[in-house]
Amino acid sequence: MRAPYRGTRAELMEVLDLARAGAVHVEVEKYTLDEVPEAYRRLHEGAVRGRAVVVPGA
Repeated sequence: MRAPYRGTRAELMEVLDLARAGAVHVEVEKYTLDEVPEAYRRLHEGAVRGRAVVVPGA
């Protein structure tokens, strides 16, 4: 897992404004805690499209 950070705070605010306006689309694959091994397998294989997100309690 990693938390990427690139750009300035002002640039981050611009990106958030674009997202609020619907101008940015991020593809997400959601996984439960039980599915974490599958998520890691798919990440390792390069099979995840977009971001893999673990949602506890889902």
